[in-house]
Amino acid sequence: MFGYIHSVLALWIVSQAIDMTHLVVQAQVKDTHDCKTTEYVNCTKLSMNCKCKTDLAVCTDVSYIPQMPDCIKAVIIQKSHIRNLTQKTFQNLQGLNLTYLHLRNNHIVNVSEDSFGKLHHLKSLVFQKEKHFKPNVMRNLLFNVTRNLVSLKIDGFNWTSVWNDFPHDLFAGLRNSSVQNVSLTTCNMSRFNGSWFDNVDTLRSLDLSENFLRNGTARYNGLNTLQSLNLAFNSYKYFPDFCENKLPSLKKLNFASNKITDLYTLHENLKCLDELEELNINGHAIRIIYQNTFSSLRSLKVLRISELSQIRYISGNAFNSSSLQSIFFYDNGFIFSKHSLDTTGTFANIPNLQNLDISRNYLDMKTTDFQHMLQPLTNLTNLTMYDLGLFFLPYNLSGLLPSLISLNVSKNEFSKLDGPRIFGEASTIKRLSLSQNRISIFNQSTLTESLLDNLDFLNLSRNPLSCSCQDIKWLYNWLQRPKNKKRVASLDITKCESPDYLKGKVLISLTLKEICPMSEEVKHLIIGLCVSVFLILLVAGILYSSRWHIRHWLFIVRSSRQPGYSRIPSDDFVYDGFLVYAEDDRRFVHDTILPRIENQEGYKLCVHFRDFDVGKFIADNIVENMNKSRKVIVILSNSFAKSRWCDFELMIAQRRLLSERGDILILILYKDIDFRHMSSSLRMLLTTMTYAKWTNDCAGQAVFWEQILYGLRRTQNQQNRDEYKAYQAVDRM
Repeated sequence: MFGYIHSVLALWIVSQAIDMTHLVVQAQVKDTHDCKTTEYVNCTKLSMNCKCKTDLAVCTDVSYIPQMPDCIKAVIIQKSHIRNLTQKTFQNLQGLNLTYLHLRNNHIVNVSEDSFGKLHHLKSLVFQKEKHFKPNVMRNLLFNVTRNLVSLKIDGFNWTSVWNDFPHDLFAGLRNSSVQNVSLTTCNMSRFNGSWFDNVDTLRSLDLSENFLRNGTARYNGLNTLQSLNLAFNSYKYFPDFCENKLPSLKKLNFASNKITDLYTLHENLKCLDELEELNINGHAIRIIYQNTFSSLRSLKVLRISELSQIRYISGNAFNSSSLQSIFFYDNGFIFSKHSLDTTGTFANIPNLQNLDISRNYLDMKTTDFQHMLQPLTNLTNLTMYDLGLFFLPYNLSGLLPSLISLNVSKNEFSKLDGPRIFGEASTIKRLSLSQNRISIFNQSTLTESLLDNLDFLNLSRNPLSCSCQDIKWLYNWLQRPKNKKRVASLDITKCESPDYLKGKVLISLTLKEICPMSEEVKHLIIGLCVSVFLILLVAGILYSSRWHIRHWLFIVRSSRQPGYSRIPSDDFVYDGFLVYAEDDRRFVHDTILPRIENQEGYKLCVHFRDFDVGKFIADNIVENMNKSRKVIVILSNSFAKSRWCDFELMIAQRRLLSERGDILILILYKDIDFRHMSSSLRMLLTTMTYAKWTNDCAGQAVFWEQILYGLRRTQNQQNRDEYKAYQAVDRM
C-alpha cells in the first residue's frame, strides 16, 4: 500500500517539475512574433504548433498552452491533446489582455469548474464540438466566468440524449453578468424554454439556429429584453404564437429555412410583436403570398423573403405596410407577369418603401405592365434588378420613380439603351450598374453627359464594348477627366470586344490614336468612296439578321400557292411520322426511337439523314416531307431549344397545326430545357400541350412508349369522333 502511494506521489512530483520547466524555459524565450504582421508565423521559438497573426494566436495539436506574446488578445485552441481542463491550463494566458477564447474539437475529458476563473478580461467565449462538455458541466463553468463576458457561443454539441438530466438553470451563472449575445447552434436541441435565462437581464441576441425545434416543443416567455432571435434551420411547420410567447422587445426575427409551406399563420401569430423591425422568412416552399400578409406587423421595416423555390403567385396588396422600408425578394425563380401577380396592386400601399431587390427572378411582361408595377413606388431610392432577364427598361423611369438614387440592372439582356428616353435630362440617379449586359455602344444616345456627370458610381464592365472611334470616342474622352475615373468601377476589366485589333484590351489603357487611327478627313474620304459597298453590306446585314423571318414568310406564300405543298389526303400519307430533333440528340433517335417505332411497331418515320432528297434545298425537304407525314414528332431538349433549324421546323409544324386544327403533334421531352433557352413559342407548347417525358426508369419508359404509340395510332377521324362524343355528353347534361 505504501509502495503504491509512493509511486503516485513520485509521478505527481515529476509532472509538476515538467510544468515548471516549461514555464522557466518559456520565460527565457523572447517572442518571435511581430504583432504588426498580417501573416501567420510561429508565436515563440519553442512553439511550432502555435501560429500568430497580429493579436490572434491559433494553437493546433498541442499538449499544453504555451506562453504568448504580450500583444495577443484572441486565442483559438483546436484538436489539442489537453485532457484535463483546469485553471492551471490557462496560466500562461492569465497575464494577457485576453478578450476572446475559442475551444474547438479538443480531447478534453475532465473539466474543473474554475477553469476560466482568472481570465478576467474575457469578453467572448466559444465552445465548439467539445463532446465532453455536458449541460451540467457547462452550468458550473458559467458560474466562474468573468462578469465582463459579453458573448457566449456553444456550437456542435450533441445534447439529444441528456434532456432527462438537463438543468433548468443552465445559464444561471450569467445572471448579473454583461452577456448580451448567446448562441446555441447545431446542438441537436429539440426543446427550449425561455426560463433558462431568468434574470439574465442584459441578454439582447439569442441564436437557436440549426436545431430540431418545432411547434409545441419551445417556449420563449421570459425573454423580455431580447431584441434578436434566430430560429433558422429548425423544424417549424407554422409560425409560433408570439402572442402567447411574449417577446415585447424583439426587433429582429430570423425564421429562414424551416418547413413552412403557407403564410396564413403569420398575420395572427406575429401580430403581437409590436417592436419587430426585421423579418427573415427565406428558404421556404411557399406558393402564394396573400393579401395583407404583413399588415399586422406595425413596426416592420425590413422584409427578407427570398429563395422561395415554389412561389407562383403574389396577390394585390400582399406587401401592404405603412412602415415597410426594404423588401428583398431575390433568387426565387419567380416569373413577374400579369398571370402571376396583380401588376397594379402588388407594390401598392407601401408608401415608405425605399429599397427593393427582385434579382435572380424573371420578368415577362409588356412595357405598360412593367410601368404599372413600378408606378406606386414613388419614394423608392434603391432598385436592384440583377439577373432578371430584362431586355428593356421602361421609358420615363425617372418620372415613374422620382426618388430613385441607385439602380442595378447588371447581368441582364440589354443590347442597347436609350438613355435620354429612359432617364431624361434631370435624373436623380447617383449609382448606376450596367455590367454584364450585351451593350456594345456607349455614346450620347446611350447615356447623356448630364446623367454621367450626376453619377457618383458607374459600372460598365463585362459588356462587349465596340471600341471603334465612332462608338466609344465620346465615352473615352469623358473618362479622361480625373474626377470621372474615380466614379467608374472595375475599369481594369472594362475591355473591348471589337474591333479585332483591340479585342481583350482594357479601354482605359488605350490611347486615342489606337481608338481612332485615321484622321477625320481620311475617314470621310474612305466613307465617300465606299458608300455603295457600305449600302450593299448594310442591306445584306439586314437581310441576314431577318433571314429566318423572311424564309418563314416565303414558305408560307409558296406553300399556299404551289400544288407541291398542298395537303395530302389522309389515306395518301407516305410516312406515319416526321422526326424533328437536334443533331446533338441523334444517338437517342438512332438507338432508341427508330428501333422501337419502326422495327418493333412497324411504323414508317421520315428522318432527314435517310429520307431527304439529295440536291434539294433543306427547307423544301422539310416542308414537303412534313406534309407527307401523318404526325410530326418533336424531340425537345436544350440542344433543340438552341438550334435555328429546329426553331424553323417547329414554326412549319405549328403552321400546319393551326391550318388543320388536328391532332398532328407528338411532343417528347428528352431532356429538361433551361429557362433562358426557351422561346415564347416553345414555352406555349409545353404549357398548353401534353408531352411524353423520357426517363431511365423502366416503369416510366413503359408509360412513355404507351403515350407515343397511342399518339401514332390516333387518327383524325378518331379525334373527330372523340370530340363529337364529348359534345354529345355535354349536350345531355
